[in-house]
Amino acid sequence: LAEAAYRYTSHVSLSEANCLLMEMHASLKLFGGIALLCENLKALFRQLHHGANIAIAHTPGAALAFARAGKSPVFKNFPTDKSIVSNSLNMLRDIPLEYTDLESKDIKRLADMGMFKLGKLLQLPRDELGLRFGQTLQSYLAKLKGDEPDPRPALIPNETFISSVNLIEAISDKQTLLFPMRRLAFELATWLNARQLGIKRLDWRFQSLRDGPYSEFQVSFSNPRFNTKHIFNVSKLKLERISIPNEV
Repeated sequence: LAEAAYRYTSHVSLSEANCLLMEMHASLKLFGGIALLCENLKALFRQLHHGANIAIAHTPGAALAFARAGKSPVFKNFPTDKSIVSNSLNMLRDIPLEYTDLESKDIKRLADMGMFKLGKLLQLPRDELGLRFGQTLQSYLAKLKGDEPDPRPALIPNETFISSVNLIEAISDKQTLLFPMRRLAFELATWLNARQLGIKRLDWRFQSLRDGPYSEFQVSFSNPRFNTKHIFNVSKLKLERISIPNEV
């Protein structure tokens, strides 16, 4: 998913197993604004069979908290709308602590003190919080609000495309096999488009059950191709002429 999102921005970060962070400021004009960009991302993830909560904020930590909580500030003219910081900070006050990056032991201690949302926590003097809870919590709140920088390492895209589909049940006919093939062709086309590349050669492999014998074939194109339909249709024609394992 991170590599697929690379088509919309050159700075994609992996935050955790189910979170992506994207710096979108430089991409807004090219892709028609933040609202259209978010819709395009959601459509892309749906085509890859994933849902997404997308949130926008002035800091990475705030965006993550909003996404986990299923909320996001609305900006009509982002990024020219100068209210992005104030709107983000106002909405952060209603975010439960469980959606933050605070350690579970700190969340429990704060709950014992009657604090369940960020609003009350942000009102407390940060230096005193640091003395009681340590520098980790103090630094997190500073980065959350934007008082300290919070750089995230950008993904370095793979130089080659390799992908596979692990099937729930074995497939014994070529017609059914076309469904996972179409999905993989779309993944490949997404990868190519993100890098503005075309493909001239594609290798397919069909593995039998329990690591038994496999079949493979190669598809060649006279000109570089990056379109899902063309890649899939040529692969389909080649599949008709080869033998595959009895159960793939």
